[in-house]
Amino acid sequence: TDGMLSPCFTVFPQNVFKNDTPCPGVWMSKNYKVMADEDEILKDLARPNFNPEEYVIIENSPLIDLPATTREKTPGDVVSRSVKITSYEPDEIHVNLNGRSGWLTLSDIYYPGWKAYVNGKNRQIYKGNYIFRTIPVKAGENEVIFKYEPEKVRLGSALSLATLTVLIILLSLDQIFTRQGSQ
Repeated sequence: TDGMLSPCFTVFPQNVFKNDTPCPGVWMSKNYKVMADEDEILKDLARPNFNPEEYVIIENSPLIDLPATTREKTPGDVVSRSVKITSYEPDEIHVNLNGRSGWLTLSDIYYPGWKAYVNGKNRQIYKGNYIFRTIPVKAGENEVIFKYEPEKVRLGSALSLATLTVLIILLSLDQIFTRQGSQ
């Protein structure tokens, strides 16, 4: 895995534990596990032998079905995939991939308004390992772009543009009527 490194923090209610070993900014997991109960998720994450490259915990069943081999663990099997963050901006992150199917996890907080595009096609983002953004990727998919595109910003922009248009029309009409009235 080739990505940005940052300190690892594990957040549990009432406690924050810091692991001094750097975490990759992005990694691949071969499997996924669906768990809806927050307490169970936190218990699983707190296991001393938890390995995020084995599986990612998601709260809902995925809408995309990866080949069955990605969910079956064989002894000594690892995700054979190169993962690299190529661009990291506050509202857009580019990740290049090379390898087979799996779950791409970005060590950024899951937050509404983020969209994921895999080879240009929209892909649902899942909340992975309690707080991160994760998406399924298939073999052959090699470009992932995460973009912050909240609906509220689009709505606000549309309303602002509509308001500006109405103001320009009203000001233009005022000028026209003022000129006609003075003649």
